[in-house]
Amino acid sequence: MLLTHYYALATGAVLLTAAWLFRPDARVKVTTLGAFLAWSLVALLGDQTETFDHAVEAIETGPNGTELAVQQPGQLVATPVPDELRFFAAMWALLSVLALLLAAWGVYPPSDDNPTEQP
Repeated sequence: MLLTHYYALATGAVLLTAAWLFRPDARVKVTTLGAFLAWSLVALLGDQTETFDHAVEAIETGPNGTELAVQQPGQLVATPVPDELRFFAAMWALLSVLALLLAAWGVYPPSDDNPTEQP
């Protein structure tokens, strides 16, 4: 997966997480499920990211013995994401699935209709 696509997926995960954190009244099940899937993909695909290297040059020897640097078409270079960031994404995925389960059970988001009694 290209690194730019990976960053786009991570941005989508952040936006979906912000949606269920700060606007839990609107479509909480859809946003928590989407955030869970996006964070899971960010955590799982982090070691398979690649970037496109345009600066690939080859040294060729000309007919009279001179060396020429010739620009070659670029190639994909592996650039894995650090494990700490992948663990961070996995923790957000677990938090998102917990919010999804709590929303399915009717506990999240808390309602103001039945406030708890204060002693």
